[in-house]
Amino acid sequence: MIRRIDAGTANVSTIVGGGQANGDQQLGAYAALRIPYGIDVSNGSDVLITEFGNASVVKANLPPAAVRTVAAAGIRGTSSGTTFGVDALTTYVSGPVSVLRRSDGSTLIGFQDGVAQVAANGIISRFAGGGSDLNTGATYTTANLGSVYGLTTSPDGTLYGADADHHRIVRFSAGTVQVVAGTGTSGSSGDGGPATAAQLNSPFGITFDGAGNLYIADTRNAVVRRVRVSDGMIERVAGYRSGEVAGTATVALGTRFNDTIGAVKIDRDGNLLVGDTIQIFRIDP
Repeated sequence: MIRRIDAGTANVSTIVGGGQANGDQQLGAYAALRIPYGIDVSNGSDVLITEFGNASVVKANLPPAAVRTVAAAGIRGTSSGTTFGVDALTTYVSGPVSVLRRSDGSTLIGFQDGVAQVAANGIISRFAGGGSDLNTGATYTTANLGSVYGLTTSPDGTLYGADADHHRIVRFSAGTVQVVAGTGTSGSSGDGGPATAAQLNSPFGITFDGAGNLYIADTRNAVVRRVRVSDGMIERVAGYRSGEVAGTATVALGTRFNDTIGAVKIDRDGNLLVGDTIQIFRIDP
């Protein structure tokens, strides 16, 4: 299910999910979601949700109202592959895990083979991925991308993605895919050095602060790492590594997250929000 935490009262309420009705036009609390991953609430009036288990993206109005499919087959279900160049409502989206609305009215969807785009007119196309080139500088259509679990934009509007399958963070710019963090091999080394020489382990969530620093949910390492905009160096800012004594550094560095972390977000007050498998943390600036 998708839940909302009120910033003023800290009360928790359910927006969508928890019900048994698996279909379109269901009231939010009565609707069933199958493995929801990514959400987008950028326009303030509704929430887009990637429904991994139903190979679709659904939209729920705020306050909770009917849920309807916006990028999948008319009947949500197990994916049989994505067809491009057609109305998004007539095809599946294989393994959708992230979603991002853009200012031009289009919607980007991270899925198991890169990034798809649903134009304002409803036509779905491949935005990036589907190729075999893992090198930085590959074009959008020749790049090899796995499941892109995180999609976000930097303060200057540049698009970034978390290519979890290849253990790296990429930037989409000027028609090319550029690696900004990760070597392509899973691991945990590299803090204090260039982000492109550091190892990540299946990164999911990514976000930027107002200064342009990039925060990464280094999921399988259960830590949060930051790429400094000033020099491209990477550093750990939250999470506890095996073998360390909790509390020997800052409070954030002494925090042991539960197993894995999947989401990071900078809130409007500059706090870093981190979600692991059972709870949400707030780290003050």
